[in-house]
Amino acid sequence: KLLAEVNFGSRDNSRRPFAWDGTENHGFTTGTPWLPFATRSDEINLEADTKGEKSVCNYYRALFALRKEREVLRRGEWKQLKRFKKDCFVYLRTLGEQKILVVCNFEKAQKIKGLPEGKLLLSNAKRNLGANGEYAPYECAVYDLK
Repeated sequence: KLLAEVNFGSRDNSRRPFAWDGTENHGFTTGTPWLPFATRSDEINLEADTKGEKSVCNYYRALFALRKEREVLRRGEWKQLKRFKKDCFVYLRTLGEQKILVVCNFEKAQKIKGLPEGKLLLSNAKRNLGANGEYAPYECAVYDLK
């Protein structure tokens, strides 16, 4: 019974109106939304996120820009490299002479040895340590392997 109540209540969380900014009704509507906004929508909204140092929105913008800029990320051949660790996904994109290495760490900080070296293009970690084979928790790093 408790699980059913939690699941029912959780369903509405994903249906709440999106908070664009800190204004009244958070830039979502001039009317009254069917569901209430999340309790901290004044401080947690898109406008506030884009101003932050660890902005998820800005990271995705950079990721999309990199994909648009590099044809290899759109059309390149995809190859998963051997599994270096249980919770680390590493793959290579190649198109002609272009090569991009992507390292996704889904766990605590870990050291991954044996990766090819390249120029860091993008990372969601403030301080990428990938040159030493060290990755921050939940870090994703993209390298150019020219």
